[in-house]
Amino acid sequence: MEMREYIIYLLENYNKISCDIKQLQFELETFQNLLPEEMIESMSFSSNFERKAHSCSLSDKTSTIAIIYEKLSQRVNKEAEEEIIKKIKASKYELGKLDYCIDRLDPKIKDVIKGYYLDKKSWGHLKGELFMSDSVLNRNRKKGIDKLAEMYSIGI
Repeated sequence: MEMREYIIYLLENYNKISCDIKQLQFELETFQNLLPEEMIESMSFSSNFERKAHSCSLSDKTSTIAIIYEKLSQRVNKEAEEEIIKKIKASKYELGKLDYCIDRLDPKIKDVIKGYYLDKKSWGHLKGELFMSDSVLNRNRKKGIDKLAEMYSIGI
């Protein structure tokens, strides 16, 4: 994806990404650990049912197997939490970087970008609010996207 297209994607999806962050934070706060019993049950359904039991008595391996399931469920829980945290951090970083770059734009261009993309104001509403014609609004929107793409390209 070209940088300009990426900037447009971020701008158009800014509010959705922000909502996704809130959803992920909620999921992290209310995270339900997978219980070892659930791990055993899920692994039981994925095993081969055609295997034959060699003996009917309990072996000394039972406690070892239980410990393995316990450790496996702890690892799965930790990986799931880490994945949620990673997604939150990445999304927050992208929005933070975008906000920082938008704030560095010329005030007129910044007002157009924020109003149109972030605040989801209509073109007609922006024309009246910012006292700009269609062509000036469109030119400022394009300049804003180009400046943002330039900032992203140089690593700001």
